[in-house]
Amino acid sequence: MISDNAKKRGYYLPNALMDYFADWCKPGRDYSVKIAGAILYFMTLPAGVRERAEKAAYSQDIEEAIIAMLTDIDEISADAAA
Repeated sequence: MISDNAKKRGYYLPNALMDYFADWCKPGRDYSVKIAGAILYFMTLPAGVRERAEKAAYSQDIEEAIIAMLTDIDEISADAAA
């Protein structure tokens, strides 16, 4: 049973992102483990990457946003290696 505290928490996520995520998760219907893992991983990212990800999450073209994020991560990795 869900506690009263958990019921009161509401997370308003962009519809385009959630639709894409739900389709990506198929055939599974319990997204909680994937979301928990994503949150944990997100917390390990550098602040600049997190900020870009937050903005990208509100894109109407999620695939384009994912490609942009991967490009950003590649550029950051290349800068760190130099």
